Amino acid sequence: MSNALALLSVAQSVPTSKLKRVNNNTLEITVMGEILHFTRVSTDQERTPMKKMILTGLILSSLAIAQTAWPANVTPVTVIANQTVSVDGKFEAGAAIADLSWAANSSMACFPATQNANFRGNHVFYAASLPPKSILTVTLAPKNPKQLTSIYGYSVGSNNFAVPPKIQSAVTCEAEHTWDRPKVGKTQDHTRPIMFQNPTGNTYNIFIGVSGPAAVTAGDYTLSFALKQ
Repeated sequence: MSNALALLSVAQSVPTSKLKRVNNNTLEITVMGEILHFTRVSTDQERTPMKKMILTGLILSSLAIAQTAWPANVTPVTVIANQTVSVDGKFEAGAAIADLSWAANSSMACFPATQNANFRGNHVFYAASLPPKSILTVTLAPKNPKQLTSIYGYSVGSNNFAVPPKIQSAVTCEAEHTWDRPKVGKTQDHTRPIMFQNPTGNTYNIFIGVSGPAAVTAGDYTLSFALKQ
């Protein structure tokens, strides 16, 4: 069964009380992190039960794609055990995210809303895999050391390819930005590192976003992925 058909099967098993009516012909339901719209398709709409609604072909196709691969604006990076893989990027390749509420959601806990100002610039997306029994450190280094930048990332199941602002929950989420004040026993330079630890036997998808304050809409950087296994 395809992922899209699996979504449809799960959605049809949800109690009616969990469905939200958008209008007389459409229901809304969140299934596996995706907001689905079910549209009534019948020549006799008045007698067609709401639970028998089906997805249109366009929605079905888009869901199948969304559930099996990262979107086109996410750059996959292949990590190598006990090595560091680096990629160069430009903030011009990204775009701002107006809605940052997902980051402060308790099911994400990436960064509090009080730090949103550090993530108002362009966001550029990357992804990698976190193998079992491994530690992955991802470090953002702007080519101009004076440029203020930020980084965030989260781990999710290996079949989850949701990206901001649609991401609703994660196993873990980490972020690093310019500190508001000094931290005891620590110093901060122009780099922004975050770390993911996986003590389990499972493989996780890692999503990475690089950004900065509102002024960060251009500039070059290097993103490094150091995997210890």
